Amino acid sequence: SRPGHRHRGVDFCWPLPGDAATAGRGDDVTGSQPLMRAWRRERGSSGYEQPRASGGGEAAAGGERGGLPAEEAVDGGDSAICPLVVRGADVRQVLTFATSQAARAGTEAVAAHQVGLQIWLLMSFAVDSLAVAAQTLIAEELGKGSKRGAREIADRLTSLAAQIGVLLMVAFLSCSSVLPKAFTVDVKVDEMVQHLLLYISVMQPINALVFVGDGILQGSEDFTFLTKAMFVAAVASLAVLVAGEGIDGVWSGLVALQVMRAAGLGWRYYGGRKAGGPLNVE
Repeated sequence: SRPGHRHRGVDFCWPLPGDAATAGRGDDVTGSQPLMRAWRRERGSSGYEQPRASGGGEAAAGGERGGLPAEEAVDGGDSAICPLVVRGADVRQVLTFATSQAARAGTEAVAAHQVGLQIWLLMSFAVDSLAVAAQTLIAEELGKGSKRGAREIADRLTSLAAQIGVLLMVAFLSCSSVLPKAFTVDVKVDEMVQHLLLYISVMQPINALVFVGDGILQGSEDFTFLTKAMFVAAVASLAVLVAGEGIDGVWSGLVALQVMRAAGLGWRYYGGRKAGGPLNVE
């Protein structure tokens, strides 16, 4: 059996070996892991062991699972799938439009953009494991009825994500003149990739906080807010992409996407009662 916890109908379990790759490619961007787990649960084929109620004040026995009434433990699948699909579509639209804008800027520009984009997405592997941990641990604590415990875990993961993001930023800045040569021998493309690495480097702390923040709110089953926040971020990013020019305009749009995501997640997490976040302990 595999350790795990189900919170309101979505199975959050320690990941399969392939899950990290899936999440690394996409929590940034789509949050495919909880989507697939919700879908598996609806099909009745998740294959994960369901939690058993254990003794203690917070975990209830009988008609509850993980501290949740039985009728509440089965209603999360439907409510999770649609927001996650919409959220993923928003980001894919931004990335597709960014590529089309880069293509309009010229052959060298689109080549440099694709190299930069792959480096950016690859780095999500380094941080997204924290998002997977956040999904699991936050859901487990909330299932036990310990919102304060979930908040403490979220604080630790957020701090760790910020530290990793800063380290990645320093690493990219230090090798910005060497890294492009692993992808191209074209001098113009090399120069453009070096330029894009400035954007990628600065984005690393923001990316790390966004990925972990997504995991925290996914573990809290805050899917509706995540979808709305992603829509706002996508609209802002598309506006920058339309107004921008050249490769700088493209990457300014991607920066805007991540900054807006970080702003929304930060407000939800640190905004107290006014923000109405699921981990508010005021």
